[in-house]
Amino acid sequence: MEIIGGSENNRLQHIINIAAKYGSKLYVVQDTDLYAMFKNGEMIYNSSTGYSAAPSGFSELLKEVFTGEGIVYEGMNENIDFVKKTGAKVSVEFTRHKAFTIDQKEDGWITVSW
Repeated sequence: MEIIGGSENNRLQHIINIAAKYGSKLYVVQDTDLYAMFKNGEMIYNSSTGYSAAPSGFSELLKEVFTGEGIVYEGMNENIDFVKKTGAKVSVEFTRHKAFTIDQKEDGWITVSW
């Protein structure tokens, strides 16, 4: 896959770099926000518009998705750690239209919605 430039491609490059770091295969539905990473045949990350998830064992990967230029949600990574440690659900609202929620499901997946 070739990355040509522009903000959309920079965002995609960020995801490509994370997939490579974790030795996973990245699948992207063209012209969408639908991503999935697989390692050894198992899904380790998925994302769609306003939603991302990873097994708790890959919480560092999930945190890296929300790290870097253009990330607008302060405290996201600390709250991912808190949810992983406690199993609590965290909701943070900055303004009426700027908020996030992090939750750990019964199957161990940590989900982030914004």
